[in-house]
Amino acid sequence: MAKNIKTPAPATIAEEAKALRELFTTGTDLSQAAFGKAFDIGTQGMVWQYLHADTALNLEAALKFARGLKCSVADFSPRLAEILAYENSTVGNPIPITRTGRIPVTGRAMGGEDGIINIDDYPPGFGSGYISLYSPDQNAYAVRVEGDSMAPRMRSGDFVVVEPNHDALPGDEAVVTFTDGSSVVKMILWMRDGDVSLGSINNNVAPITRPHTEIVNMHRVAAILPRGTSLFSKE
Repeated sequence: MAKNIKTPAPATIAEEAKALRELFTTGTDLSQAAFGKAFDIGTQGMVWQYLHADTALNLEAALKFARGLKCSVADFSPRLAEILAYENSTVGNPIPITRTGRIPVTGRAMGGEDGIINIDDYPPGFGSGYISLYSPDQNAYAVRVEGDSMAPRMRSGDFVVVEPNHDALPGDEAVVTFTDGSSVVKMILWMRDGDVSLGSINNNVAPITRPHTEIVNMHRVAAILPRGTSLFSKE
């Protein structure tokens, strides 16, 4: 049972909406309608209501916004983050939250002249440290961005945490590997009729569409950590 489920004060609703609106502006290229559909929040009108304080955020909606914007609930609603922490400490099957873990940095993401971001794996035994972050995906890995081809979404020195065992859906950013062995970081725009449309992270390159038969895998991007993060360690 939630610690506090009463309607928050209007000022709190407004503050949460303002913080969420700022994250939405910088954290996704999707329209409100597309975002609401991709992350099961509702119609464009419902997304607008959350972003403009017409409707107070609830925990379910907050978790969906956090997933779509690759952030934590605490980034826009300390109130709901407190409730989430309380529920995780009292219920038998808690909602997953970040816990300490070790995610290996296994490669680097470098931009090419054509705007495509190539993922180069480090040779075995020559990784580049670890990210101290828990993931329920035991095969989670991270790559380090080199260059500013994906700026401002991903800047040189940032770490991209990837969860290969979690489905990548339209609206998600993903590491996509093709049958020719190349890999890119793209946003999945849509998947239908055997084709997949992939958009540039920074919108400077036109979307590409590939047959699903040319794609080996699409690994969902779970988090983006800024350069200089204290969560990175070389040991």
